[in-house]
Amino acid sequence: MRDSGRATGPRRRRGSVIFLLLLSACSDPTRERERDALGPEPPGPGPGPFHRPGQPCLVCHDEFVVAGTIFEDRAGARAASGAVVRLVDFTGAQARAVTNDAGNFFFTRGELDPSWPLWVKVERGDLAVEMTSAVHREGSCAGCHTREPGPLSPGPVHLEEP
Repeated sequence: MRDSGRATGPRRRRGSVIFLLLLSACSDPTRERERDALGPEPPGPGPGPFHRPGQPCLVCHDEFVVAGTIFEDRAGARAASGAVVRLVDFTGAQARAVTNDAGNFFFTRGELDPSWPLWVKVERGDLAVEMTSAVHREGSCAGCHTREPGPLSPGPVHLEEP
């Protein structure tokens, strides 16, 4: 009788338990706390490209390398639909994305593999806003651009003229 090399019975269950324990050891408690801090899904379209405008996208979305929300106004009350987000990386490589109706945009891994830092410009019509500093690795715009301006944040990214 040949041994197929496959575990059966208690050996197979033990292997499954070990695999699940190893898999759970890969979780990141800091990332889990960040996700929990976002709270439940707010009312609206639900998960997808239109949800959670103004929140740090990369907390949940590993497939994105840069993502965020552009607003019409400083208060972050109105989404800027149709704005063009232009990125230029350290090597001069360029990429662009257009905001959706929620003001959200994103660049996926593979679509964009930037050499950090990045410089960002947002345009729509005659309006153009350039960041005065470079982005050094925080791919979620809301990681720095929180809803409330303060000593650690300039507030939401917006197109409103000064």
